Amino acid sequence: MNYTELLNELIEHSGKTVKQIADECQREYGVNLTNTYLSGLKTTEGRQASQEINIAIAKACGAEYENILVIQAFLDRAPLVLVQFLEMVKEMATTKHPFEKEDELTELLEADSELSLAEFICKSIKMGEIYRQQKREESEEKKQAKAFVITADVLKNLDILSEDELNTLLGKS
Repeated sequence: MNYTELLNELIEHSGKTVKQIADECQREYGVNLTNTYLSGLKTTEGRQASQEINIAIAKACGAEYENILVIQAFLDRAPLVLVQFLEMVKEMATTKHPFEKEDELTELLEADSELSLAEFICKSIKMGEIYRQQKREESEEKKQAKAFVITADVLKNLDILSEDELNTLLGKS
């Protein structure tokens, strides 16, 4: 989602008109915002307001986070590698990480405390690539295991293997 899409979503969910939002921004938050300018922001891809206006718009729309438009405007202008890094951090933060123990991640982060922010981002991107590869491999292993069980069931149902042969194949004694 880009800035323009987010702005339109916030305005739509607020249930207010552009004029009502512009008036509230002026009256309640002291920012100079006209409904013409706000309409232009809504319809012009790539056009973004100042931080002060973005915060006022978000507040007037009842957004959960007052900085949401500020952050989205930054993300729209940020270098692709930084956006990809932030997406990877989000993915890693919202899914189970590949480390066997919680301590392994803590040790890794503590060991890197002397890195510059740029070095940390680059190393994290590399770790994210490894993480994603591990997830792909795990997914492939699960598919193969499922196919193996299905094949074994088919062989059993076709009476190609005896019960003992099937148990040996499945690793059951």
